[in-house]
Amino acid sequence: MRKAIFGVALLTLGIAALDPVVQSAEPQPTAVDAADIKALLQRLEALEKRNGELEKTIQQVDKLEQRNGELEKAIQQLQPTPASTQEGQEGPRPGANVDNAVIRDIVKDYLKGETDKKKAQEEAKTKATEVEGFEVGKDLKFSARWRDGFHAETADKAFKFYVGGRVDFDNSWYSAAHSVVNSIGQFNNFADPNQGLADGSEFRRARLRFQATAWEVCEFETEFDFANYIDLRRRALGIAPGATANLTNDFEPTPGVRFTDVWFGINELPWIGTFRAGHQKEWVTFTNATSDRFLTFIERPLLFDAFNNDFQFSNGFTVQRTFLDQRSYAWFGIFRTNSNFGASDVGDGDYAFDARLTALPLWRDDGDQWVHVGIDYSGRSLHLDQTRFRARTLVQAGESFQVPNIVNTGTLFSRDGEQLVNFEFASAWGPFTVTSEATFVWVPNAYTGGLPRANGSLPAGVVRRGDYNANGCYVEALYFLTGEHREYRKERPSYDRVRPISNFYAVRGPHGIISAPGAWEIGIRYDYLDLTHGGINGGTYNALTLGLNWHLNPTMRVQWNYVYATRDFEPTNAADRQEGNFNSFGMRFHWDW
Repeated sequence: MRKAIFGVALLTLGIAALDPVVQSAEPQPTAVDAADIKALLQRLEALEKRNGELEKTIQQVDKLEQRNGELEKAIQQLQPTPASTQEGQEGPRPGANVDNAVIRDIVKDYLKGETDKKKAQEEAKTKATEVEGFEVGKDLKFSARWRDGFHAETADKAFKFYVGGRVDFDNSWYSAAHSVVNSIGQFNNFADPNQGLADGSEFRRARLRFQATAWEVCEFETEFDFANYIDLRRRALGIAPGATANLTNDFEPTPGVRFTDVWFGINELPWIGTFRAGHQKEWVTFTNATSDRFLTFIERPLLFDAFNNDFQFSNGFTVQRTFLDQRSYAWFGIFRTNSNFGASDVGDGDYAFDARLTALPLWRDDGDQWVHVGIDYSGRSLHLDQTRFRARTLVQAGESFQVPNIVNTGTLFSRDGEQLVNFEFASAWGPFTVTSEATFVWVPNAYTGGLPRANGSLPAGVVRRGDYNANGCYVEALYFLTGEHREYRKERPSYDRVRPISNFYAVRGPHGIISAPGAWEIGIRYDYLDLTHGGINGGTYNALTLGLNWHLNPTMRVQWNYVYATRDFEPTNAADRQEGNFNSFGMRFHWDW
């Protein structure tokens, strides 16, 4: 029908175009001018071209109407009708008992087919780009979006820029017998031992981060922590922390800024993978490799505090890469051993050599189930030939001099450095998470009170302790009440961000309150730490932590931890090394971007 109409229209336009010629020919026949004929032919050609385009459009419309008709016919056949009909009406059609859910599934499948088609086209375009290549830096127009923070990137992703940060607001409460509080106060040399365990509140972290990729293969990260304090009076008075640590009346803290991740990197290097230089994390342990944005409990385990925290960030050089479709990972680093809290370290021989190897033997359902295993090693020279191992409470609020040590070796001396080996196991089974690690540390030829003279004789107060050994472990189990699972970072083996199935909200709707829960997770962790060996009475620490995590959305969470802890010494004395237990309760408000 449409074709006939357009045919008549074309004929009418042609007659109208010829009409002036015919009229002029009737009264006085003359020869038609060649220019007029040419113009007329051009007009007819343009009309024919337009008519062809319209015919193509009609064909496309006809195809769409045909598909629409087929879809409507299928829906009509499945549309539910009453089981009985009135007189004169037809009986139930086939499919009358099919409900609207079936119809929605048909429409959903149809739309999915269109989506899959577009996805296939995009993938083909991407593959073509990979084969043909692209010119890096040709298109420098940035597009911005929000994805757990502010991201901007070019179309070819050769240039990326990210601005982010994190804040942790912590609160802690303690309960213990007076004898335990007083003993902990004496153990930390508090001027008032009765302040051994004091409730507190603090901003544990307040960090600002800038991260970028440039020219596809270069990258950098610059992050600073503003939630730190500098003890000016202690330094001015020259008070030795080992002798009179944590005196409550000998310091005047002032806000300071600390380096965390400040490094330069090169990606996609043949055989090497990624190279980085600068102030960066020493990823020896699964728990330290996990960002504090994704922690399962308020504090990392005791083994981290005892063996890793003093060198969590250091100046150094690292290389890392993944193998076997990101199922295996290797990381190696060389670091300065006295650059954790600052940007510099001066001293001959102050080096640490680290290595981490991990594997992912199980990976199912796109990460819904996974198993991770790994081993870590660190061999470290000692700055000024000194080291120490200690652990604090598992909920902390207050500056470092106010948060007491529960166990502590005091200063150990050795010219032979220290070595650390750690074993990793982590897994997720749907909503269940089970993780465990064990760390072993030894210090060869250890002394207390100082070092022997060059001739081997011992000054007064110096005691030979032999090879000192310490160890710690933990095991934790968590369960999502709302059905989520713990994500895993293949490019940096560790926990990843939790994404709730439904983000939290509670608002007033037209018929009352409407809401969604976010993600709720419960957990339990057991920690063990033994710092007593060879006459060094560092203490034994046991702790049981119960946790409740509320993930409001991917970037905000609230955490509650209850901790029951005990400590023991061999031998126990009447002053600062009393056995006993205490209770702690902590609450954290976390947000990052």
